[in-house]
Amino acid sequence: MSLTSVLSFFGGIGLFLYGMSVMSTGLKNAAGDKMRTILEKVAGKRVTAILIGILVTMLIQSSSATDMMVIGFVDSALMSLSQAVGVIMGANIGTTVTAQITAFDLVSYAPFLLFIGAVMALFAKKTLTQNIGRVILGFGMLFVGIGILKSAIALLAQSESFVKALGILSNPALAILFGMLFTALLQSSSSSIVIFQAFAVEGMLSYEQCVFLIIGAAIGSVMPNLLASLTTGRNGKRTALLNLYFNLIRGALLTSIVLLFPAVLTWIRALSPNDIARQVANTHTIFAIFAVLVLSPLSEHIVKLAQKTVPLKASEQQVLEDRRLVYLANISMKTIPAVAMQQAKLELNRMGKIARDNLAAAIEFFFHPARLELFEQVEETEATVDYLNKTIEDKLVELRTLPLADRDVFRLSRMILAVSNFERISDHA
Repeated sequence: MSLTSVLSFFGGIGLFLYGMSVMSTGLKNAAGDKMRTILEKVAGKRVTAILIGILVTMLIQSSSATDMMVIGFVDSALMSLSQAVGVIMGANIGTTVTAQITAFDLVSYAPFLLFIGAVMALFAKKTLTQNIGRVILGFGMLFVGIGILKSAIALLAQSESFVKALGILSNPALAILFGMLFTALLQSSSSSIVIFQAFAVEGMLSYEQCVFLIIGAAIGSVMPNLLASLTTGRNGKRTALLNLYFNLIRGALLTSIVLLFPAVLTWIRALSPNDIARQVANTHTIFAIFAVLVLSPLSEHIVKLAQKTVPLKASEQQVLEDRRLVYLANISMKTIPAVAMQQAKLELNRMGKIARDNLAAAIEFFFHPARLELFEQVEETEATVDYLNKTIEDKLVELRTLPLADRDVFRLSRMILAVSNFERISDHA
């Protein structure tokens, strides 16, 4: 094993990771805030949340980035844990796209991609065109990195000691552990899977070894989320734990199936005979889809497990009660207009009392600054009022489609103004 081959190996990994970063950044910038907007509007339906998780992760090419956004949304009460678990599951499928792309042998086209991407990124006047150029440039770097990596691995394959060291990965438990630690180090399951692909193509890893490395990589991918959650509130920590528990259960399930029913691997290999890169990519995708199909019906149990790990405080329970519609929850287009208007009035009264109490708590803290629990209470209640402002206003706008009398239409417009004023009172608090 020469020093040159070792340096080439790490250089290839470095260029590949940087290409992934450039590509991901370009995609995020090209998408702008649209991805965040899509995530903010996640519906309560589990299937919708999973599909949005897949879509967003495919577009930004990073399940970690999707999970980070979800943690932020849950922590700021823009998304519930039940919605978050669906998006996280979808992200686990979306992240497999990278391995599918790199399974194509595009190394020979990489210089052309670099040239086109560089021209667009450096000389285009429109920001969108520049960002698309960065995406293409990132793709070019990614495949150049893979090319260097494959050449270095071919040289490393001549080293008996290196080949012997990789032999320990024939043990499923050690392979899962290595995949977990390697991915946690790279902080990207997509990157680690592509590297395992490269080793497999050069004959350094068998398909069976890659299977268990893939299982370990899924568990190791949660490390960035766990680290990020350390600076968040309790809901942010619960969201990171959702991802961890989902992937731990997924790992145990897939390991059991592979060991008990090895014919499953034979079937996957038969989908792409004589193409181990595609076999690894297909395994990654099939495992992710299977895990989501099996575990999505159990998503609420995973949520409860996370809530038991980080239990709900009494104050958090109150926040959950406050952050939901009480009187307008079941109002529909079939509701009698007079009833709908009365329910709207009751909902506004409830929001007004919450805003009033928040102002009272802020005044109390002003005169007793040592009572820091009041400070936290005001911040939490402000987030609650912001949430109610949006949800009640949306509901009131829906009520305009009812056959209302002119007097009720006028009252409805005043109610929308009142909702905004209640939110301002809480802002001042």
